[in-house]
This record gives sequence, structure tokens and C-alpha cells, in this order.
Amino acid sequence: MNLLPYNPDLADLQQTEGIFPDQLEWIRECGRKISAYAPDASSMMFMHIPPVEAYLTVRENYGDVCGKLPFIADRSGDMGIATEAIGGFDTHGQLMEAAEQVRCTGIFAGHQHKVAISTFYRGIRLTYGLKTGTGDYHDPAMLGTTKITIHETDDSFDVDYIFSDIA
Repeated sequence: MNLLPYNPDLADLQQTEGIFPDQLEWIRECGRKISAYAPDASSMMFMHIPPVEAYLTVRENYGDVCGKLPFIADRSGDMGIATEAIGGFDTHGQLMEAAEQVRCTGIFAGHQHKVAISTFYRGIRLTYGLKTGTGDYHDPAMLGTTKITIHETDDSFDVDYIFSDIA
């Protein structure tokens, strides 16, 4: 049974991980529209799989942590914990370049159910959110919600992990 919606061009679509030129253009176009309405406004991005820059930043600031789990991020405003190897998809810098062009201050992702780390890459906070449920693999100590508090006065924001006691 095919559960995908009907699309006559489905066979022609590229179905691989990464980011594509039309997606990058969409991000930039959204940035232009936001700037036309509110020139000083910053933006945030929310996606499923984080960019590889999250892993690269952790490696640069803490060394190769993949063999040193659990890993705790605790420097320069970083926070969080990982009990599995940190990954991400490689856009060869294109996503982060587009993010900088649209004044993005935060990128939020999930995908890895045992990673809840928030770190900075060139002024952009990269955050893996906490897993919210028990539907598949997880670490019971790493369930909860990721709270984002946006401050209206200066367009900044805080990220907090709120852990639950769901087993």
C-alpha cells in the first residue's frame, strides 16, 4: 500500500538527506519578507535532523566526545547531555550561511532521542530538544520538554530543559 500523497513527479524528486537549492532559496525569501515587515527582527528555524555544525561545535569545544558518553555540555553558555553519539546532516555550510543571512539566532532539532544539547555556532544557538514521549528508543532520564522563552524587549531567548518523570 502506498501511503504517500499522489504526486505525478514523485519519481523525479530527490529523496536523500541534505538541503536543496529551492529550500535554501525559500529560507532566504522568508528572511526578505520578514525584513521588509520588521527590519530588525531575528528568526529561528525548527527542523527534524540538526545540521552537522552542532556536532562540529561540540567536537571543537570539547574534543571527540563520541567515545566518552555520557557527555555533558557545560562551557560558555552550553548546556545539556548526550548518551549517544552526536550527529547531523552536512550541508557544506550552506544552511548555516542562509541562517546567518536571515538573522537566525536559533536552530532547534530533534532526531537523536538521547541527545539534548544546546551550544553556539557563530552566534546561532543550536539546540537538540528533549524527547517528549516513550514511543520508541529513549533514555528514561532524558524525557521532557524544551522550553523556549522569547524576550520581547530585545529579541533574545532562553532555552531550558524541563525533565519529566515519565518512565
